[in-house]
Amino acid sequence: MNPDIEKIKQLGRDHMIRMGLDRVKEHMDANIDINAFDRITVMANTTNIRVEFSNPIKFAPSNSSHFYDITVDIIDEGISYDIFSNPADFESELMDYPFFVMTVEADKHIQFVINALNGEGIKEDRKTFGQDMEGYLLIRDHAGYYQIERNSKYQESWYKIDKVSGEIYDAGHAHLEPYPDEEEKADEFVEIKV
Repeated sequence: MNPDIEKIKQLGRDHMIRMGLDRVKEHMDANIDINAFDRITVMANTTNIRVEFSNPIKFAPSNSSHFYDITVDIIDEGISYDIFSNPADFESELMDYPFFVMTVEADKHIQFVINALNGEGIKEDRKTFGQDMEGYLLIRDHAGYYQIERNSKYQESWYKIDKVSGEIYDAGHAHLEPYPDEEEKADEFVEIKV
């Protein structure tokens, strides 16, 4: 066990989140605000502390590439992020991909998709819908429809949603196999909630 990990853990979850956010602002984008993320998870094992800033529901406008989630390794001082593009093979001329900033318009698109997925009578907003979601829901905006990609630990789904009717079509699902080393959980990351 790295002794620094226990010292940092004693400072509390909020302090570790601030450490992670400070590193993001220093090395990536000074304008990123903690409120830009719908979920923040702090985890530790015996060798590292990891702060995950995430948006489980991602909206990708046409002809764009953005990052939506950031993982900061406090001890290792690493930062990682995933790029999502629309279309999936879109190549930007930018060297540095921008962080996606939620807009009122994007939130309206997301809300339409959530309502279509939930059906009649169930009303949730983006943060509530995505809070307990394992994995992510990616919404790619197209003329006339949304292309949806939903990934979790053991399942992957894809489908389209008509922008007018909310009808779901061209659906497909796949069950994913666990990673071969998943049985070896000797130094598994455990969430820190306080």
